[in-house]
Amino acid sequence: RMNAAYLPTVEHLTGIALLYRGPAAPMDWRLLTSLQEQTGIVHVNLDHLGRPVHAYGIWMGLSEEDTEQQIKEAVDFIDDHSPATFGGDFNAKMGSPVTDAVEAAGFIDPFTALGIDPAPPTSPAIQPKSRIDFVWLRGLLPSEAWVSESLASDHRMVVVEVELP
Repeated sequence: RMNAAYLPTVEHLTGIALLYRGPAAPMDWRLLTSLQEQTGIVHVNLDHLGRPVHAYGIWMGLSEEDTEQQIKEAVDFIDDHSPATFGGDFNAKMGSPVTDAVEAAGFIDPFTALGIDPAPPTSPAIQPKSRIDFVWLRGLLPSEAWVSESLASDHRMVVVEVELP
């Protein structure tokens, strides 16, 4: 059974949805500093066989000025919670200041960890050319990672199966 934690943004017209398996869990969230469209980060503390697993979903702005501030706020919000997943639309490519900050916070890219190179592109959903959507892991081991061919969104969905070490 799938559940969702949803943080509405931009007058409830858009938002961040964090989908997860298992029973409904309490969520918390933070709106991120945004000069353009309002963005945010949502958090759910899941219970897996009595062990906590933190899941975070984010949607980041389009401008570098926004994203550099937003990733600092997001990493501060996540703090040292582990094990954790951190996924969403980062509007940044690998090797950017945004992804470098995520890696500096101790997260790994499951595609890299699994030796999948190059990782599949995610944007746009139709004929994707760029990889700007990620699911990062900290304190978890990826067992599988792929990008869905679904056209349910403007970007393709990143799917990662994980194991607790």
